[in-house]
Amino acid sequence: MNGKVDFKWNWVCKGNSDFREKLGPSRRDAAGGLPYAPRRFAGYWHAIFVPGHVDSLGTTIAYRMITARIGLHPGTEKDPSWKSTVTTLQHNQSRHMMAKRRILGKRILLTGASSGIGWHLALQLAQQGGRLLVTARRQQQLAELSHLIHAENYQMQSGAAKDCQHSAGDCQYLAGDITDGDFRKQLIDQMQVRYGGLDILINNAGVGAMGSFAESSPQTLRQVMEVNFFAPAELIRLSLPMLRLGQDPIVVNVSSVLGHRAVPLKSEYCASKFALHGLSDSLRAELGQENIDLTLISPSTTDSDFFDHAIADSTQRTWKSKHAMAPQKVATASVRAICKGSHEVILTFAGKSLVLLDRMLPTIADNAMKRWGQ
Repeated sequence: MNGKVDFKWNWVCKGNSDFREKLGPSRRDAAGGLPYAPRRFAGYWHAIFVPGHVDSLGTTIAYRMITARIGLHPGTEKDPSWKSTVTTLQHNQSRHMMAKRRILGKRILLTGASSGIGWHLALQLAQQGGRLLVTARRQQQLAELSHLIHAENYQMQSGAAKDCQHSAGDCQYLAGDITDGDFRKQLIDQMQVRYGGLDILINNAGVGAMGSFAESSPQTLRQVMEVNFFAPAELIRLSLPMLRLGQDPIVVNVSSVLGHRAVPLKSEYCASKFALHGLSDSLRAELGQENIDLTLISPSTTDSDFFDHAIADSTQRTWKSKHAMAPQKVATASVRAICKGSHEVILTFAGKSLVLLDRMLPTIADNAMKRWGQ
């Protein structure tokens, strides 16, 4: 094992006398080690918060367990058992890292494409050469989107946009209700007929409801959950046979920062996004065994017609914010996350701050919501 890896190991295990005895002296001890009080967990703390030395906490723990078990210094090059063990760990870790991909030629099914984030996702994915089947309830908007994409493709192919760095894609559409099981099956069938398979599934369709939970109705809760959770969950289930045969397959669930931290007066919406978040985390682990990636996109308030089409709103307040994120920026960040294979993306500083506050100081976050969230 080279000196770089040896240095990483000494860095991780700094401050733990038990492991230092097994792993040998650390070169960084001369610069001052950690206090001896947290000896047992010092290395794990470093694995979480010190970037650039070990790729994951799981790999760190596995390395250290093996080291403690066989009593070898990580820098030992003479022992073949150590080298083979390290090679196996590195292979297993790289196998589960999410793949990087290009959009060019990918077969994409996109829901909720008639406006907002979905509209701009379709435009940007087609510009990068994606072949899309888009869906929503509003057929006229889908027809306009498809026409716009085909018009851009004509300009590219005719040479009118010689300086354009984009590739011509394709966009077909099918209007319908995503909560209808028969319509979901029709979407999957159309992907097979038109493109011969599926590489990227993007669950973007969503609805909201605002108001006091006590004054809401069971129908509102069920409708929000049907669109925001059950529909994407069942569409993923139907898509799996094709995704298993796809090229660099990935599922993308467009959720919300409110799937990390709930707020008052949006209880149904928050519940649906928390459910989608939990499903995404579980499926990421399950589908990762089959080399199917899963990305969770968590935007904050977006400048779209989302609130105009809410199922219910008894608050009599204006929900749109002047600080709302432009939907094209959300789409750009989402496409970047797809290409990079990111596990999860929280898009705004305010969103990240809210999530961090909830994780680090949950009581303060709760009190803040009680005082200023309504």
